[in-house]
Amino acid sequence: MKFGKKILAVILVLATIICSQTFVVSAKEDPVKILFLGNSLVYYNDMDTVLFPKLCEALGKNVQVESVIKGGSSLYRLSNEKTQEGKQAAEKLENNKYDYVILQPSRHVSPYEYSIYHVEYEAALKLNQKISEAGAKTLLLAAPGVNTGEIELCTIDEEDFVISEDEYLPIDRKTHQRFFENLCNDLIKEMTNAAVVRVGAATEVVIDNFQKFNSLYRKDNRHPSNRGSYLQAACIYATIFGESPVGAGFVDTIYPQNAIVLQRAAAIAVLGESTEIFNTEKADITLLGEMWSNSEINLFWNEPVEASYYEIYRKSNKEKSFVNIGRTVENECGYIDESVKAGYTYTYKIKPYYKVGDLTFEANETKETSFVTLGKMKKPTITLVNKTTAKLNFESVETAQFYSIYRKKSSDSKFEYINSTKTTEYIDDELTSGDTYSYYVVAEKQNGMVVSGKSTTRSIFACASPKFKATSSSGNVTLSITAVKGANKYAIYYKKSTDSEYKILTTTSLTVYTASGFEKGVKYNFKVRACKDKNSATTASLFRKKTVKIK
Repeated sequence: MKFGKKILAVILVLATIICSQTFVVSAKEDPVKILFLGNSLVYYNDMDTVLFPKLCEALGKNVQVESVIKGGSSLYRLSNEKTQEGKQAAEKLENNKYDYVILQPSRHVSPYEYSIYHVEYEAALKLNQKISEAGAKTLLLAAPGVNTGEIELCTIDEEDFVISEDEYLPIDRKTHQRFFENLCNDLIKEMTNAAVVRVGAATEVVIDNFQKFNSLYRKDNRHPSNRGSYLQAACIYATIFGESPVGAGFVDTIYPQNAIVLQRAAAIAVLGESTEIFNTEKADITLLGEMWSNSEINLFWNEPVEASYYEIYRKSNKEKSFVNIGRTVENECGYIDESVKAGYTYTYKIKPYYKVGDLTFEANETKETSFVTLGKMKKPTITLVNKTTAKLNFESVETAQFYSIYRKKSSDSKFEYINSTKTTEYIDDELTSGDTYSYYVVAEKQNGMVVSGKSTTRSIFACASPKFKATSSSGNVTLSITAVKGANKYAIYYKKSTDSEYKILTTTSLTVYTASGFEKGVKYNFKVRACKDKNSATTASLFRKKTVKIK
């Protein structure tokens, strides 16, 4: 242990200044062909086959990727044609033309044991020679340091690495990262057409600037999480194309704001952009929703981001500020609000919360999104057009897409749906004279999924206007009325022909009625309507009129 600490101290003193080179590829129609030679650090989370190609595609780059990768492999094995992966790598380089070949040295390299260091070093130079002869450029993947606080002490034999039994020596992540990148920087000084992909440096940029950022490592603290692999893809992109990946639309399953952080970290580490580009922004979660009913709003969002849970905030049009109405069950990306009321506008936003160990922290809340519940319908007005036709009018309801009309005859046991309209007026021309009809209206939207409370009912009596004769004698007027089906009363009105308004004369159940007291020689106008129980606009027919000169 003392010997290991002394070597570690020497290495830290001799650490060189970190440098990198970037190869810029001019735009061309043919794909940029890339070969990965490495181990699990490359293939975890499908970095080589999904994350990197799709990131390039999102940024308008055409790439063709191939890989020779095997868990636990090393450059030593990849350069040795006696091994399976070594044979495959040699065949690839011999039979294909690549623009870039990306080498991932084994992270078993440590400052405690130099047999592996030298073997990996020589293997990298050997592979670079083959790559150069094939007309490609070499990129060395300077991976992040292990984050376990210790490293396995390994030795090498002629076949492969041999892990010493149960021997671990302390090393922190940053020390291992610097040591590993120094190895890569030393190598490119002796290589032809080579550069370093500074993934480890980008990892430190994220951790230094975002202490609360979700881990870039899996639980083993050795392999990359999905975010760590995405950062690796962004660094490779920036190294090959010499362009910042910031703003790339492809974010895979990564929370968009996290993706932007990772893209920026790659631009800082690889391209030397300023850390000032790290600004706090609103979460780019797209908060969506639909109304399941007029009392339920279902919220959902495009966020499979491994958040521990989400807090839901709501504000109605009658409230000044947002209030917390609940949280999701773990990291479910949806929430149902069952406490909404009719006739309100509700605005929502959500906020992701994360847990790392005992620490819980929040991300920025989302942009707001609003929904309008349907207000309750008011009682419609009904006008009798003729004995078989009624006209309904009603007030509009905000955000309603259509209105459904329900009707019941006095002889029916329940209301039935008769039709829908997109306007606030409806003509019902299917009445039967002599019956009473009741109506109510509901507002609807989303193909009838959301329905307002029904209006109170309004009834109308549909009957024919009564025919009648009016005769005069000795200052009297006699009205003979033809009985109307369904009517039990008749309302009689009169006025002098020179007057502007009618006066009620009587409401009677008689079909022959005589009235006196009229001025002889004067013309009078009479009008009569049939009634059901009482004389009102909704329980009586339209009027018929007659003019009589008093004798």
